[in-house]
Amino acid sequence: MGETVKFVCSFSGIPDPDIKWFYTSGGSRVELSQTDHYVITAGSLEIRQILKNDEGMYICTAMNVAGSLESSAYLRVKGIIDFTC
Repeated sequence: MGETVKFVCSFSGIPDPDIKWFYTSGGSRVELSQTDHYVITAGSLEIRQILKNDEGMYICTAMNVAGSLESSAYLRVKGIIDFTC
């Protein structure tokens, strides 16, 4: 936890597709937007300072007039257990 992960999504088409990122967990799907935590650039999604609640499915969607395609990856976050008393 507290690390950074980067997903890269690459699609091509004519015209160039619009690429959007979504997060889904527990049945709800949310579109991600640029923040200090989520950095979205040129089809990539970087998640900074990962927390346990970042665990879930990340979906990249590419859309243009010809249609849409999706690709997804699941992020599992493992924590460190401290047994210090």
